[in-house]
This record gives sequence, structure tokens and C-alpha cells, in this order.
Amino acid sequence: MKTSFKDFAENAKDQINGKKDFGEEYTSLINKSGFTRYFTNRLELKCWVDVEKEIKKILECIDAFIKNIKHHANSSNNYLNDLDAYTKTVLVFMGMAEKDNRLTKICSEYYDKTYGIKEEKIIECMENQLNSFINCFEYYLDKIMPQISETPEPIKKIMELDPQYVLSFNYTDTYAYYGIDKSRVTHVHGEIGNNNIVLGIDDDEIIGSNYLAFKKYYQVIQKENQRIDFGSIRKLLGFEGMWTFNVYYYGHSLDVTDAELIHEIKNNSDKMKIFYYCEEDRNEKLKNIIRVFGKRDALNYLERGVIELIQI
Repeated sequence: MKTSFKDFAENAKDQINGKKDFGEEYTSLINKSGFTRYFTNRLELKCWVDVEKEIKKILECIDAFIKNIKHHANSSNNYLNDLDAYTKTVLVFMGMAEKDNRLTKICSEYYDKTYGIKEEKIIECMENQLNSFINCFEYYLDKIMPQISETPEPIKKIMELDPQYVLSFNYTDTYAYYGIDKSRVTHVHGEIGNNNIVLGIDDDEIIGSNYLAFKKYYQVIQKENQRIDFGSIRKLLGFEGMWTFNVYYYGHSLDVTDAELIHEIKNNSDKMKIFYYCEEDRNEKLKNIIRVFGKRDALNYLERGVIELIQI
């Protein structure tokens, strides 16, 4: 199924360039979303984890911009001559700055000649841009992706596992292709059609409380998403009174952006069995295991077989 970042970004790019036509509503959603337009120019990014890391980089850029420009508070000059090219590009895509001949200037909505930069307006703009990005991506998954995707063949390895419950980090109903009932699924990051998609960054202290709306844990609370209820899962599977059970990771990078959830799953499972595609994928997952659990615990879990890497 065409759910990857590259699938979405290439499709959105073709739509705004007139190579594809999936309707005016889709075009309007793309044009409203500075993040979407920005990412159609970043097709070198490999996956959604890379997108989340880039969002974090953009927020760090915006935060530095706000802090560095405050000393111009009494200046009537809203031109951004001294800014680096990356910051100018971000501000233009997010609709907070515009080109004036060869110069770039911040839009009057975000700058006051007397008081300088309007920090709250800038952060509000960024939050709106993120929501527009999520809305655009959800529209793609719900309306566009089914038109351009073939029905996927069930993966043999997953069929052999015969999973009894799914903790889905996807937004779609891929589990249905394996005959798994929705009552045996928790959508950890939301699902299409419920206005609860989670897409953001990890809880990093560098990105402070001004940017809570971008943090995954906040989005989960704010959107009232399903929490993983391990007690109910054990009861449903007949494991009530027993310790825990095995968890299999398939198609998940184990990146630190999901560190809190990975820890929670680890603490409620007997073993974590992680599938990898190739040596490069194995090495990347191994690095992420160390980043998530720390060197000492990661080595301990791997040596004891608590965490196991399995080639597909």
C-alpha cells in the first residue's frame, strides 16, 4: 500500500504541479499546508521517522530565530538580511515571511514596528501548519491512497505468527488483511477517519513547553487516543494472572521518537522479537535499541534473549 512518506510527498507534488488531478479539495489542503509543500521538496527523506526528525529541526530553527531576533524589538526594519538560507526557507514555506525582490522580510502579521517579533503568533502559526499537514496526509490516506494502491498480499511471516493482538503504529486498517478483528487492535497513533492522527516529535527538553502541541505524548492526550491497556489485553487473550507475553515488531524502526511507548511495551512483555529486512536494517535497529534503552540495558536484554533480532 502506498502509505510511505515518499508515496505521499510525490503524489502531493504531482498534484500541485498539475501532473495529477485528485480534485480541488486535495489541492486546497496542500496549499494550506506549509509543511506539505516543504516536504514535497525533500524527497530524499527516506521514511516518516526522518520527517519527524526534520520537523524537530524546523522547530529548533524557529525557536532560535525567535530568540535571536528579539534584540531588534525597537527596530522598524522587518527585513531578514542576516538570516541563514535554511531559516529563510522555513519561514517562507510556513507563510511567515515573503520575498521582496532579492530580500526576505517577515510578514506584518508576525512583526510589530514598535514591539518587534510576535512570538505567540509565530508559535500559533506553526501549530496550525502542523494540523494542516496532518489533515492533508489523512485526506491522502483516506481518499487518494485507496485509488492508487493495489490490494496487498498478506506477508507470509506475519501469517505464520498468527498474531492474537495488534498494537498498530499505522493509521490504516492493514490488520484486516490478516483476518484480525478490530476489537483486537489498538491504534497507538490514531487512525484515519477519527481526527486523532498523532504525528510529531519526542519529549525533548531542548524543545520547550511552548511547543507542546508538537509532542506526541501531548497529542495522544489532547486527541483522547486509545491507550495501551495491557490488563484488558491479557484478559481478552486469556493471559490474566500470568506475567506477560511475546511482542513481535514488524516494520517499526524503534526510533527514539517512540521511546516512551517502546519502554511501556517492553515492561509488559516477556520478549521483544524484532524483524529486520537486511543487514543495513538490522544495524539501524540495533543502534535504535541502544538509543532507546541505553548501552547497559540494551546489551543485557540482547545477551539474555529478552530482545531478539530476526531476519525476515
